[in-house]
Amino acid sequence: MLRRLSLLLFILSLAAASCRPTGGTPPPPVPTPSLPPGRPSPEPEADLTRADVVVDATTVLGTVNPLNGVQGGPLPIVRGDADLTAHFQAAGVDHVRLPQDTIPNNLTLGGIFPNPGADPDDPAAYDFSRIDRFVGAIVEAGIDPLWEATYDIGRTDSLDGGDRGLQKGVYPRNPEKWAKVIKNTLMHFNDGWAAGHRWGVTYVEFINEPFGLGGCERTEEGAERCWDLYQTFAAALHEYEAETGRDIQIVGPAEPLGIERLEDSLSRLRLLLDRIQPEDMDYLSIHPYGGDTPEEKLAFAQAARDLLDTYHPDGKDFSGVGLWASEWQTGGMREGMEHSARVGAFNTAVKILWQGLVDRSTLYRADRWPQGPDGTAGPDGQVDCADVTNCIESVYFTPEGAPKPAYFPWLALAEMAQRTPQRLAVSEDLPDIYVMASRSNDGNRLSLLISRPDIMGVSERGALALTIRVDGVEPSASYTMHLYRINAETTSWEPENVSQVVADGQGSLFIALSQNTDTVLYLRLERAP
Repeated sequence: MLRRLSLLLFILSLAAASCRPTGGTPPPPVPTPSLPPGRPSPEPEADLTRADVVVDATTVLGTVNPLNGVQGGPLPIVRGDADLTAHFQAAGVDHVRLPQDTIPNNLTLGGIFPNPGADPDDPAAYDFSRIDRFVGAIVEAGIDPLWEATYDIGRTDSLDGGDRGLQKGVYPRNPEKWAKVIKNTLMHFNDGWAAGHRWGVTYVEFINEPFGLGGCERTEEGAERCWDLYQTFAAALHEYEAETGRDIQIVGPAEPLGIERLEDSLSRLRLLLDRIQPEDMDYLSIHPYGGDTPEEKLAFAQAARDLLDTYHPDGKDFSGVGLWASEWQTGGMREGMEHSARVGAFNTAVKILWQGLVDRSTLYRADRWPQGPDGTAGPDGQVDCADVTNCIESVYFTPEGAPKPAYFPWLALAEMAQRTPQRLAVSEDLPDIYVMASRSNDGNRLSLLISRPDIMGVSERGALALTIRVDGVEPSASYTMHLYRINAETTSWEPENVSQVVADGQGSLFIALSQNTDTVLYLRLERAP
């Protein structure tokens, strides 16, 4: 825990911004007491590293947030790959971000409005055939789209070889026409315009990573020009709201945050807040890439939250603006179940640390990622892998739609949010285990999620002996416990075992388990009648 606090303070010091705890006065820390004198603990193997976890079932810190959003799917970009709708619904995925990093121009504004010289009020100037299939699949699954208004109109998107084939755009050549196209596209999605739909697309994000891939220059003049564009974007959405009575959630500016140039990013964001009003931003979106530990992801998010809470240009108050990690991942996109298990454990640790801090998060990415030239997608917007340079497999699903280990923690998080939503105070005594505990409103159900990612220079290889103590339950109460173990061998959502756990006369439960690195444990307890 001391290592986590030291690392967090060090990274935040790089931001050169005043900081304070988020969400008002933080709850008092939970002590980490040893087991009561004279009380025997379950004896794990003697040669294992030991760790104690203590849960206070009487202290509620907040509500469990599964943070289960994702980029890509449920309709796959690669033709013939499996539809992921059922898996998304099972995990309670609340939003899908699109269309960044698809084949250039086909799903972005460049494909929707291919002729930059056309009249933006002429329905014939638009081609919604591809984007409609993907937005429609998201809506039909009961999930919210996070639609990126990216990049420029006209067929100008390209692949940036220096960024490993990432799709990039140019700064809009005619910002007013660009904004008009965004507004009319929303009218098509929501209001029946141009033989459109009544989908209720609510979340709209500014162009993706404007200073890296979106065409804005990393200079003071470039930042001013970029935020001119943001103001044009926000004004168009407010105009749409006024004309339709709809409430659009404005998300932006999709700014990457990492150790390198962190202060440069925060400086640009301060300049944006100087320029806009709080109603011009419902969510500040960041991309917390970089960093080798979950604590670094925490630090980047904390820096953004502190900026919103403490920076008050001209007396403006941005503390009501939500925080959205609208694109992030760890470890790259590689095949193999071991890599998937590593990503799953790391991501779960991050989501545990982000509780009460980050409002929404979007993992990259669920479906395969085809990288290739314009013109390779058919009229359905899908691609054959044989026609592109690379077809990178997701760490969450196989092309056939079978879940990989990194997917299964989504199920645990979704179940905790629904079944045991009250997040409890927890303490632990090792730097590579991350724990979230929760209870039902009536206290009869308990859940624990324990992640142990393999962190270079921190984790000891091999199994860890965990002793878990849950205080504050009914004395002598009996619980049925389902134990789920998620690792590189996990291919289905089945408990490893079901057992009975009985509280002692003082109202404490004791559980002894072992846990290897790159493993997530999920404990689901229900009080017996």
